[in-house]
Amino acid sequence: MTIRPSSSVADVPNRNAARALGRPARIAGVGALCAAAFLTVPAFGEFDESHRFDADSLTVSSLIGKIEIGPATGSQFEVEVSVRGRDGTRENIRLDQDARGSRARLAVEFPVEEERRYVYPEFSRRRANLWSRRPGSSESLLGEILRSMSGRRIRIERSGSGLEAWADVTIRVPEGRSLKVELGAGDLEVSDVAADLDLKTRAGMAEAAGLDGDVKIDVGSGGLAVRDVRGRLVMDTGSGRASLDRFEGSLLSIDTGSGPVAVTEVAAEAIDIDTGSGGVTVDGLEAGRFSIDTGSGSVRVESAGADAAEIDTGSGRVHLALERMGDGRFEIDTGSGGIVMLVPEDLSARFDIDIGSGGIDVDVPIAKTLHKSRGEMRFIAGDGDASVILDTGSGGVRVASVD
Repeated sequence: MTIRPSSSVADVPNRNAARALGRPARIAGVGALCAAAFLTVPAFGEFDESHRFDADSLTVSSLIGKIEIGPATGSQFEVEVSVRGRDGTRENIRLDQDARGSRARLAVEFPVEEERRYVYPEFSRRRANLWSRRPGSSESLLGEILRSMSGRRIRIERSGSGLEAWADVTIRVPEGRSLKVELGAGDLEVSDVAADLDLKTRAGMAEAAGLDGDVKIDVGSGGLAVRDVRGRLVMDTGSGRASLDRFEGSLLSIDTGSGPVAVTEVAAEAIDIDTGSGGVTVDGLEAGRFSIDTGSGSVRVESAGADAAEIDTGSGRVHLALERMGDGRFEIDTGSGGIVMLVPEDLSARFDIDIGSGGIDVDVPIAKTLHKSRGEMRFIAGDGDASVILDTGSGGVRVASVD
């Protein structure tokens, strides 16, 4: 497909002067992205630009600002960039685009070689620091920019000294296309898009609703709230709360380094939830298999149906209520904390229970007791189709029928 990028500029007082700067029309690798912007004496200046791309995929990168994503009315990507702030001039902030084959790219360039402190009054956080990562840790243009700074940081604050400039970007995505967004500091909002999305902000909040496609949302530091998604969904936050309300598709993956996870009404062939530190609550789950892993934090799953499941927590209680139970393997392991497992009336499983300290309470019909001693119990319920392993280093175990 031939890409036909076009742009129109509105509300630019010094448009001819901007053209005279002779900025490159295309990105020629990382060097163009990191090109020095010649700083002038600070003067108030804001400008807007609109771009269209006839492409299968688009990548948009920016250092500071808010990015909003919605559906396009036609077959082209539509991008509106609003540069704001006292120092938001064309001498300081530049837009470069690259069109190659079926792919397009738009970069909002900040003068990171000359200025390391920025003021962003509309930032949802008080401050943020962006650091370069080790070579090879990122394939993104934004990552390349930060790595070029030789380990020095960029500091963004709501107020104080520094370059006051940011770029708010609105992107409209055609159905069935692919969009990648790389944002340094700022919030992401996306709604009503039927396309493949790969969205990342290193510092800020992210909200998404009404999506259909292969979706990945990554927040380095900040909260992540998602609802009404179909397809394939990957949610990742280094530090912050993650919530999901209503998902249906092939794969669901949620990962937080530190922060709780709250999930309601999800259905997928495979579900994986992992948190280094923070509890997990699930209300309404249907899966071929699901896995929940917390380094430290309790796990509570209500109204669940699964063919197989695994729950592991280093420290925390586990509560699992199964309304449907397949014939696979169900394993719950907690280093410290009790286990409550509620099972359906048509239970058919072989149980192996092992506790370091605490009691064992079984309130389901037992077809046959295989072994029972202090801290251990093995028995068969029904025909013994499924395999259930319950293990806690410290805490009691209770098995009963679900209400």
